[in-house]
Amino acid sequence: MPINEEHVTGVKIHTFPKETVENDALVTGLKTVNGVLTNVNFTFATILLWFRQNVLSLFIPSTAKGAADGVAELDANGKVPATQIDLSSKQDTITASGILKGDGNGCVSAAVSGTDYQAPLTAGTDYATPGMIPSVPAASTVAPPMDGTAAPGTSLNYAREDHVHPSDTGKQDALTFDNAPAHGSGNPVTGGGIYDAITAVPPWYGGVDLTSVFSSEIAASPYNGDPWAWIKGRITDGDWTGLHIGDYIPFTTTETTPQTLNAQIMGIDTYTGYGDTMVGHHIDWCCKELWGTRHPANPVNFNNGTKFGDAAATEYPWLASDLYLYLNSLSGTVASATSVGGGTGTAKNYTSGGVYYYLPSALKAQIVEKRAYLPKRYNASSLLSDDNAGGWTNIGKLWLPSECEVYGSPCWGGKGSYATMGNSIQYPLFACNMNRVKKRSGSRDSWWLLSASSYDTMNFCRVTNYGSAALYNASGTVLAAPVCFRIA
Repeated sequence: MPINEEHVTGVKIHTFPKETVENDALVTGLKTVNGVLTNVNFTFATILLWFRQNVLSLFIPSTAKGAADGVAELDANGKVPATQIDLSSKQDTITASGILKGDGNGCVSAAVSGTDYQAPLTAGTDYATPGMIPSVPAASTVAPPMDGTAAPGTSLNYAREDHVHPSDTGKQDALTFDNAPAHGSGNPVTGGGIYDAITAVPPWYGGVDLTSVFSSEIAASPYNGDPWAWIKGRITDGDWTGLHIGDYIPFTTTETTPQTLNAQIMGIDTYTGYGDTMVGHHIDWCCKELWGTRHPANPVNFNNGTKFGDAAATEYPWLASDLYLYLNSLSGTVASATSVGGGTGTAKNYTSGGVYYYLPSALKAQIVEKRAYLPKRYNASSLLSDDNAGGWTNIGKLWLPSECEVYGSPCWGGKGSYATMGNSIQYPLFACNMNRVKKRSGSRDSWWLLSASSYDTMNFCRVTNYGSAALYNASGTVLAAPVCFRIA
């Protein structure tokens, strides 16, 4: 049945898109001309089915009322009346601007800056803009506090690199521990507390080789390896750091058959402040070993002063002795008899021998004369068995300790006051020990002292090979002497 323009159940059908008709599975064989169906042959039932599925659903009869959440009726203005719309689950119009946040129930609101999100940074305040010079905190001008309650602080000022905290006067300073504290040191010692401190340098301390301990210091300028110039510099400065009684400096003599001796520190500033000419800083030395060659005190058994040469000088028994000339490599006249004045005298010349002559030049360059109050013993009419006067005099570059300087008091010499007015201080090297026992060529031997016997006219005092005080004939050839000298 051909259809051009008919009405079906009140609906007027004009044209249909070609695609709508040709693609519909319910209509077969349809032909269209400019969108108008032509040459269509189908039953009326087929038309109704197709119309219901494809056309009728596009229109709403004017008699159908829509319900809320359903199909609504338009009002005269073409709008849905509010009465037909359920807004209970809808949100009001959002008037907030900027960043929104959800409330978890499907709604949103304006987010709060600084609470819901980081507030934007401000140029020039929170960050530098191009060309902007950032401000630098000022340096603190307040000294650090000594102590107090711990606190992080609030100051924005910085502390300078070289700032110094005050010493805490309420706390103990850091302790320096020392196995061998120097004299006068306040440092605690390791290993044994107070006992070790007291015995750090015990009476039996054997000493150390200073040329080994201070090798770097000695090698440096201005000493350039000269230990005697070095110790002279230490003495001049009054610097006793690391020096102890009993420490020694070895040296070798210039003899054809050289001897190696070890000069020990006998006393440090023992006589400082003493004398008619005040003694300054000094160290007195005494060799551990005895000189290799034995020598008598005099050619004869005589211990008085003499009248040879300088009468004033030879009234001293020590300066009148042959041993004095021998030790100092001097020439002079000594007693030739045991009579008053020593007889006619015997000339001696040790200027090319003796002891001082063979000492190394570096050592001799630093030795000075020792000056002391020395006992005299001379009477033009008779020999004397004790001292009868005394006086200030130089006793030589090489000399011997007196009996008091070794034993601490007179034993056989110096019964009167003349001996104790002079060389009367016991050297620390000989205190509370047996350092007075000395060896010659590896064996213990007796050695001479400066003091003349106060019991006769023929003996001088000595130290025996086993350390006791004794006398011996002045002409005895079984005694030797240690090398003793002063550097100041």
